[in-house]
Amino acid sequence: ANTLFDDIAVADSIAGDIEYRGIYIKDAHGSTSMVNAVLWIDTQTPGADSIEIGLDAAGAGGTATTIANENTAPSSVTFSAPADPSAGLSLGTLTTGQAYPVWVKRTVAAGTSVGTAADYSAIKLRYAES
Repeated sequence: ANTLFDDIAVADSIAGDIEYRGIYIKDAHGSTSMVNAVLWIDTQTPGADSIEIGLDAAGAGGTATTIANENTAPSSVTFSAPADPSAGLSLGTLTTGQAYPVWVKRTVAAGTSVGTAADYSAIKLRYAES
């Protein structure tokens, strides 16, 4: 629970809230590359919030954009909610030890008044090895 985002505060659910988190997808295998890596949202949240993902412009091996705070959108990132690998975000090939900066955006609509137990999402990664 609360691995990436915290619980939604009452004030945020009333006013609405958009938060961003930067993560890295890393090829941690010692001898193979991740080929044709694709990222998508396999499970969208069942609650009144929603999740989107976007690739940092720095690309593979780069460093994620720095943001002022969790409510500041990273520049040059386009967010979407691909629901399957065919529409997913392509990370290309990641070689051993290489990482790709990725952003996750959570949107809570203003006026959200109902909490959802077990409000979770799942982002998945598919790739081939070489």
